[in-house]
Amino acid sequence: DHALVGAVDLAGEIRSVLGTHGRRSYANSENLVPFSDDANGTIPGEGAVALVLKRVEDAIADGEARDIALMASVCRDEYHFFQYAGPMAGFPSVEELRRFDEAEILRRFQRALPQHGQQALSYYQRTVTPDPQRSNMDWFSAMETDRLFRVPTLRLLDAQAAHRDDTRGFQFTWTSQQFGVPMGACHVIDVPFVFGVTDTPAGMFFTGGGEPARALAAEVQKV
Repeated sequence: DHALVGAVDLAGEIRSVLGTHGRRSYANSENLVPFSDDANGTIPGEGAVALVLKRVEDAIADGEARDIALMASVCRDEYHFFQYAGPMAGFPSVEELRRFDEAEILRRFQRALPQHGQQALSYYQRTVTPDPQRSNMDWFSAMETDRLFRVPTLRLLDAQAAHRDDTRGFQFTWTSQQFGVPMGACHVIDVPFVFGVTDTPAGMFFTGGGEPARALAAEVQKV
């Protein structure tokens, strides 16, 4: 359970941060004030070092966060962002994904879930209907959303709920139509609502902007 971890976030390179701020992705004003009582917005970190003494899930299960009211969420289609915005990061386009046969999809399941790939693929084939505007890789996206986001979030919430009755969790379902393909409620779609920036250039890109988005942002910020 002990680990010394170091990391660098290349997305946090200063030119990228300034460009993102210029589109007002994280704050609804020209000023970022992430560390104050009236915090507004956030900035990506360029690097971090962490001394991990215990897994977060285990620490919470042991009651080490019992004095903290916890709320956690997951977007319904988290992995769509990584899968269908692929060309932005050099990954396959949706046209290429549509050419994947079942054998290729199975290889990806087996890579992610050794020993359980076929069983997992069969499950998602039964429970997920791919959107014809995307591809059969919707099966893989649903699995990765569960594996990387939904299941860890639920485990964390369950562990905290054993110590506090006010533990809350929710699923975000606002859908995005960007990137030339329906993205569903993908990763980061909740960010403009959390920071109240649905009408900034970046916010409108993801949410479409307008009164419905502003109204939802107002409700989210009340929580």
